[in-house]
Amino acid sequence: MSDKVTNEMILEIIKQMQARFDEIEAILAEARKDQRSFNEEMARLREQQELRRQNRTHSNP
Repeated sequence: MSDKVTNEMILEIIKQMQARFDEIEAILAEARKDQRSFNEEMARLREQQELRRQNRTHSNP
C-alpha cells in the first residue's frame, strides 16, 4: 500500500513539474518574441540614424 501512495505522490510531483515547465516555456516564448521586436526596433532606429547622418553629410559639404 505504501508503494502505491509513493507512486501516486511521484506522479503528482511529475505533473506539477510539467506544469511549471510549460509555464516556463510560455515565458521564454514571450521573451523571444519581445527580443525579436526589440531587435527589429533597434535596427529601424539605427537605419534612421544612419539616414540622418548621411543627410547631414550631404547637406553640409
